[in-house]
Amino acid sequence: MRIGVDRDVRELQATWHPFGRGRDAPLRVNADTIHVDLQGRTTDLERPRLEANEFIRRVCEFAGFDFDQLASRARDRDTANARKVVATLGVERWGQRRTALAAVLNKNPDVVSFWAGEGARRRQEEPDYAATLDELDRRLSASLTCTSRI
Repeated sequence: MRIGVDRDVRELQATWHPFGRGRDAPLRVNADTIHVDLQGRTTDLERPRLEANEFIRRVCEFAGFDFDQLASRARDRDTANARKVVATLGVERWGQRRTALAAVLNKNPDVVSFWAGEGARRRQEEPDYAATLDELDRRLSASLTCTSRI
């Protein structure tokens, strides 16, 4: 048993050198992931904190949803899909609380949780739905981001 360990150590010593040999492999950065440096700067979208009412109104503006329709008792397919988009985007990406969204939409918080869950399931299963959420998220973030730097 000891002989195998000694051989492994000798092989490691033969290939490893504290100052390295040759050139390092080029650094490959995955542009599709979010990066955070040591100072906390990130490549993620900037998402300022919004009140639930303001968040829903802005999403409705960009997505073309009717705010009053979302808060109504309507049960048609388009309204249900719009509610899922608002709940999923708000809960997953914008830190909105389900209870706050429910209060603005005059709904039960459990219903808003259901919408967010269904939206998350659709996002995972349907690439077009995920792309819709991503685009809406980018547009909303861009509209709120301050472009001037001091």
